Amino acid sequence: MPRVRPLLLIDVDGVLNPLGIKAQGHVPPGFVAHDLVGLRVLLAAHHGAWLSELAIDFDLVWATSWEQDADRLIAERVGLPRGLPVITFDSPQTGWTSKLPDVVRFVGDRPVAWIDDDLGPEEYGWADSRTVPTLLIQPDHRVGLTSAHIDRLRECALELRSLARETLG
Repeated sequence: MPRVRPLLLIDVDGVLNPLGIKAQGHVPPGFVAHDLVGLRVLLAAHHGAWLSELAIDFDLVWATSWEQDADRLIAERVGLPRGLPVITFDSPQTGWTSKLPDVVRFVGDRPVAWIDDDLGPEEYGWADSRTVPTLLIQPDHRVGLTSAHIDRLRECALELRSLARETLG
């Protein structure tokens, strides 16, 4: 029986695109400012390199309100391939919207790591209640994804590989 690869769900705003620093017009080292769909978006190639490395162990999936625009506008700008799966959010889009119902449907019973700056008690409760490995990574939205987050995801990948070896005997 083949091993089921874990998913790595990736948000854009607050993760790949740090928020809150744009008002000052500052572009952090390693980032490039882009004007996309009327928004100033800061993106860094090192994020794509980090995530590409993780694709050895995880199936990468866009989990962002950018939906298909993440694949169309963000992927190549950070060095990710186009054509990654995209979770579409059918939940009502009024006010603050939980991605959780659509994430739950998409993920099913697969192991998952989810990088999102906007995770709350519902998401943590869901993660704690799952019987398969589930890791939530919540970057500071002003900073976005860091090497420390990637290190934790690498550790998770090692743990999942070890668990798979034990399961396969």
